[in-house]
Amino acid sequence: MTDHTISRREFSLCSLLVVTLRCACSPVAASGQTMRGGCWIPEDRMQPYFDRSEGGFAFHHTGNEPMNPHSGDRSLDMAMAKALSSISAEFGVLPAFGFYREASNGKNALATKRRALNRADGTVLFGLNLLNDLLQLKINRDAAIVAVCAHEYGHIVASKLNIQTTLNPSGIDPFRSEQFADYISGFYAGIRKLRNINFPAVAFAVQQGRSGGPDHGTGKQRSDAVIAGFKNAFEHRMNTSDGIEAGVNFAMAQPMPSSE
Repeated sequence: MTDHTISRREFSLCSLLVVTLRCACSPVAASGQTMRGGCWIPEDRMQPYFDRSEGGFAFHHTGNEPMNPHSGDRSLDMAMAKALSSISAEFGVLPAFGFYREASNGKNALATKRRALNRADGTVLFGLNLLNDLLQLKINRDAAIVAVCAHEYGHIVASKLNIQTTLNPSGIDPFRSEQFADYISGFYAGIRKLRNINFPAVAFAVQQGRSGGPDHGTGKQRSDAVIAGFKNAFEHRMNTSDGIEAGVNFAMAQPMPSSE
């Protein structure tokens, strides 16, 4: 890693590090069946997920409040609190945040316009099975968890700025919406690395790349979207507004996956 530039080799490694895992944010309905639509859930379909939330929701305005419910790891609780506060401030969104227990053996994270705690911009739910899976990572564990959070906040950004219908006009073809959320995750990683050159931004591309699926695209498509966002923030130094616009353009330029 040299002066404010991630090497081409590292980016290539990100794209190649794709493993066969269930998509990290592919929603599972109450019956346990995968529900098409990516991880952006319409308000009228959220009740089963809210019913499985663990003890309510939490939002961390300063980044210093304890998490409720707790992840079970105090240092991780504080890291997530600060990360959520940072993502919210950077993109100007204020969702509620909570954990929930996935149906069956699903490993999911979700976002919705439906409100909790009177937070106007919707809600993000992080599945406890997914969290426990990520806690087993040997390296860059916290960064991988933040990558998932940043992706879900990307959906909140799309909703608040009324670009969700541009990305997914039919409501049933979420690929470009998911590409935008992956781009936003990468853009946030670039912002963090500008502030701290030692921030493990490469973990964001690796994390999203390891969880491809039919609605989100292949692992390579996901990591490519993260990398595009990262480059615009870190190398091209785009401000957030311009970065979001570039993210929409990037997502809309991606060919829809074949239905065959």
